Amino acid sequence: MTASRNEPLVLEIGDRNELPVAAGRQLFRGSMAFGDVAGRATDVLGAKFLGHVAAEADNRNGGAGAINVLLHGGRYRAQVAITGVALTDIGKQVFASDNDTYTLDDGEGANALVGRVIRYVAANTAMVEFTPVNYSVATVVQQAHIADAKVDYAAGDLDIEGELITAFNTTNAKLNAVLAALEAAAVVASS
Repeated sequence: MTASRNEPLVLEIGDRNELPVAAGRQLFRGSMAFGDVAGRATDVLGAKFLGHVAAEADNRNGGAGAINVLLHGGRYRAQVAITGVALTDIGKQVFASDNDTYTLDDGEGANALVGRVIRYVAANTAMVEFTPVNYSVATVVQQAHIADAKVDYAAGDLDIEGELITAFNTTNAKLNAVLAALEAAAVVASS
């Protein structure tokens, strides 16, 4: 429908999100919050990482959704302790094994993906870019090497139409393989 009057927008400024808290839960500032099956924030490890708690929310005596918790939302960076992190781990995925423990190990699927190492700070300390569920975290799987394309054609190598077609088809097949790898890594949308 075409607008026929001024309509103010309800805007959110900054990197905050606010969600209802699960019954009987206390969420501490600086800890991670996860979504329970009903979508409420809880301190119990779950598949949906909601963000870090920005202000303590004590719902130990309240019912489901009785209070809301203020969370860091969007994509943000924070310095955290990760046992064994090294300079060579930049770009690696970071997982949570509980609401206050970070690891580079997916725990055979038991740990929740929460972000990526973006900078090594010191022994057992790294800057991590966190990506709550309201943003997507692409699981990057290293793809098999795609054979290098021929780059050393010389005059006389491609004299007939069939040789040209074969060369173009070989190059196109390699380009399509690169696109498929980018799609598999969620870097580009699939066609």
